[in-house]
Amino acid sequence: MKKTLTIVIPAFNEERHLRACLDSIAAQTELPDEVIVVDNNSTDDTAKIAKSYPFVRLVRESRQGIVFARNAGFDATTSDIIGRIDADTRLPKNWVARVKRFYEEGKHFEKYAYTGGGYFYNIRLPHLNGWVQGQLAFRINRFIVGYYILWGSNMALPQSMWWVVRPHVCTRTDIHEDMDLAIHLHDLGYRIAYKENLRVGV
Repeated sequence: MKKTLTIVIPAFNEERHLRACLDSIAAQTELPDEVIVVDNNSTDDTAKIAKSYPFVRLVRESRQGIVFARNAGFDATTSDIIGRIDADTRLPKNWVARVKRFYEEGKHFEKYAYTGGGYFYNIRLPHLNGWVQGQLAFRINRFIVGYYILWGSNMALPQSMWWVVRPHVCTRTDIHEDMDLAIHLHDLGYRIAYKENLRVGV
């Protein structure tokens, strides 16, 4: 049976970036089954923009901080797979298809969270800066801690895995919530697959 996928986007005052992010979702070769934008007390037009896309479900989270917005979004998902990106992320057209294909393999769905690389679309030489970003954010961290980290701009995990790790994640707002999630998943015996060429723009 084909697995379903929800994309979760935490957002706080992201009116400058959110439309391009949602347009990149609308342009996917295979559309996600659900898109959740978590409005984390925005005072601009973030919520208005989100609601203008018919495929978006808006969730509100009053506790300030990306970890609370992420948790609210993940908790609200209804799909087999949770995809997590940021409001300034721009997805390649095959992102959903590639994530779903990865999780079609049984052992991946049981054991792995999934993450990919990125590039900065507001500076020159995106291929080069993407390669550098991959070395700094993923290779060096793997050398230091012994496993790949998760990157909140470009990651996915099974919903069942989220409910296992959910009681363990930290809710401090002074740490990187994506790295914290990776640490707790590793401690629980899960693995993280990193695909450098699954790059998103940020």
